Amino acid sequence: MNFCKECGTKLNEENSFCSECGTPTTLSSATIPPPNQQGPREAKVKKRSKKQKVVVSIISIIAILSIITYQVGAYLTSKEKVIETFEEAMIAQDTATLSTLITSEDPRLVIDGQTIEGLITFINQTPSYFNELMSDLHTQAAIIDEQTNDEIADGTNSNEDYLFTLKKSGKTAFLFDHYQLYIKPFYPTLHTNYENVTLSINDEDIATSHSDSFQQEFGPLAPGVHNVVAHYQSGDHDFTIEKMINSFDHGEYANVELFFDPTEIEEQTEENLHQQTPEITDHSQEQVLETSIETSTDPTEQMTYQSPSYTFNEIGRFVETYVYVTVESVNNEDFSIAEPLIDPNGDKYQEQKDYTAYLIDRKITQEVLSFEVIDVARIDDRTYEVTAIDEYRIDYGDEGTTSFKTFKSRFIVTILPNGNLALNKLVETTEIN
Repeated sequence: MNFCKECGTKLNEENSFCSECGTPTTLSSATIPPPNQQGPREAKVKKRSKKQKVVVSIISIIAILSIITYQVGAYLTSKEKVIETFEEAMIAQDTATLSTLITSEDPRLVIDGQTIEGLITFINQTPSYFNELMSDLHTQAAIIDEQTNDEIADGTNSNEDYLFTLKKSGKTAFLFDHYQLYIKPFYPTLHTNYENVTLSINDEDIATSHSDSFQQEFGPLAPGVHNVVAHYQSGDHDFTIEKMINSFDHGEYANVELFFDPTEIEEQTEENLHQQTPEITDHSQEQVLETSIETSTDPTEQMTYQSPSYTFNEIGRFVETYVYVTVESVNNEDFSIAEPLIDPNGDKYQEQKDYTAYLIDRKITQEVLSFEVIDVARIDDRTYEVTAIDEYRIDYGDEGTTSFKTFKSRFIVTILPNGNLALNKLVETTEIN
């Protein structure tokens, strides 16, 4: 029996065309089973065109790149990345990068390379604080996402005790949280006890006192070390008080006393009057004046002629010289090298002599790697206190080992009767990790 090759309808032998679909029957005599006798007809699979494949591939690539870009963007703007970049910039002293990461809580303070120099100086002088600062920032990063919007709005858990605060600051590219480091500015109040004193901070004149009980708040300043100077002129004599201050030790609001010694000013003024005495041409009178000065027993008069004044920079340089010379005396096993720089009536004289002998006995030698004065304060007209950071390489000859140590030390410097500076006492020294 014949069936239509197209639709499977049963064909009569006399028909030349299929009665159902009209297909000629003479073209094929193939026997085709009826449709109800066929197995399930396999669905025809329509193959994708080359163009369709290209479009699908492009969409897939775009989706993958979008995911990768988002993840990279989220990392680059994350709080962890901000802290990491800050740490690297501090170590490299990269002021340009630091300026982009730091914002002041007081908009009047412009953050640039110059304003954060004091911060870098303080970090260099106090390495232990840098470790503490980084620990604080990581602590803040761990809790910042736990704050609710209400807590952020009303300042709850705002880390007010930190000088550096990590905060969310809007969005980057409308997608990623933007984080910024905010610094708490420094507002020192300067006090002085003379009128017409020129006050300056970091070599910039900021005010002139208008009374002998002058006080005024200045700022904002960035956290860090700042050099404050008070300059007063009396006749031909200049008087200067110089102090190194920083917000880490003094707090956000500091009182800085720049008080001149009235006795010193009066003595210098009297000396100025002596110097203005007309030149003596009579030899006998000159001889009498010279004799009276040499034999005078008035202590005040002797101080006027023998006790020079020193700037804070000169005091600091003296202590630096002392440190290097005492190391030289140890390495050369000769205390007499350092002896002229030590007050023979001070505590440091015998202490340094015994310590030098101890180091020599143990065959310990030293090398000064760095020295930096961080503060000079005047105690009275002949005594100063100097705070410094000094770093050493120490070789233990009796053990064959070497170590590197950093110390924060406070020294007392005095002016001897002959007018020379001398190290009087080591108040304290603390090793810094």
